[in-house]
Amino acid sequence: MTTQTPTAPSQAQPSPTKLRRGVVRIIVGAVLGGLGLWLLVGGLVGLTIHERDADGYYMTGERPFRTDAHAIVSAQEISGTGPDIFYGRAMVGPVRISGQADDPNRELFLGLGPADDVERYLDDVEHSELVDLNVWPFVVEYDERPGTSVPDAPGDQDFWISSAAGSGSITLDAELPGEDWRAVVMNADGSAAVDADLAVGATLPVLGWCLIACFAFGALLAVAGLIVIAFGLRAYRRPAR
Repeated sequence: MTTQTPTAPSQAQPSPTKLRRGVVRIIVGAVLGGLGLWLLVGGLVGLTIHERDADGYYMTGERPFRTDAHAIVSAQEISGTGPDIFYGRAMVGPVRISGQADDPNRELFLGLGPADDVERYLDDVEHSELVDLNVWPFVVEYDERPGTSVPDAPGDQDFWISSAAGSGSITLDAELPGEDWRAVVMNADGSAAVDADLAVGATLPVLGWCLIACFAFGALLAVAGLIVIAFGLRAYRRPAR
């Protein structure tokens, strides 16, 4: 009489369709988790390092602004670092421009005024229109506007929404108007060759909320990615018999 050794029953293999679904879920989960982790870290870093000055402004360091013309004027639309939505009035909030002339004995003028009035004031006056500004790395580009007239002293004009003038360090604070506006940098006497070191900044009222939302949304995406990956890995479990 022969004795047979019992063999363990074979376990069924997962179906190819189930395996494919598992792979797709793992890939989707990895993408969601990676994006969530990126947003989570970005929001956390932003919340950790963002700092305002004592008056609540986020300021750049002073940077050189130079022209041989009579004025530096902001363009209607300035391209720069980040999406254009970052330069919207609601995103920016109140603005500040501070700085000083490179020559400590020369008086500098900073002004912000309605676009139409600024353009009339500088009609046929040689000036440099600022069309591109990147904070880091610092890059500034101008569109040179020719002219032959010598402007009257900017401080004698009455259309400015806000202005500041003087030797040494000066500061202009302003609420951006609803109409089109231009920021202007000149020598206080209207002479040519503007040479100044300026810092610009704004209160950016929604920045804190954006960073919090980035952190929270990143955390949700990271958790969702882990859950989707877990469901994908279930496809590789052999069914019990």
